[in-house]
Amino acid sequence: TAAIEANADYAKAYHIRGVAHRRLGHWEEARDDLTTGQKLDFDESITAVLNLVALKLNSLQEQGLIKRRAAPDEATAKRARVS
Repeated sequence: TAAIEANADYAKAYHIRGVAHRRLGHWEEARDDLTTGQKLDFDESITAVLNLVALKLNSLQEQGLIKRRAAPDEATAKRARVS
């Protein structure tokens, strides 16, 4: 988090924090960080982790254990349309 605060364009920091969130079971945060990291600097090795996180999130949402929420880009675009 400190690395991201110092440089918001540091993809590796998002990848590392995303993997940490995945290991902690923070699925939405993992998806958000991994997606942001991939947009900044694509890393093939992160693709498998991001796919696993997406599958887990979908499973939890289908079970009704967590509510669907817009991904970061969707939420930003929606706020822009409302403003």
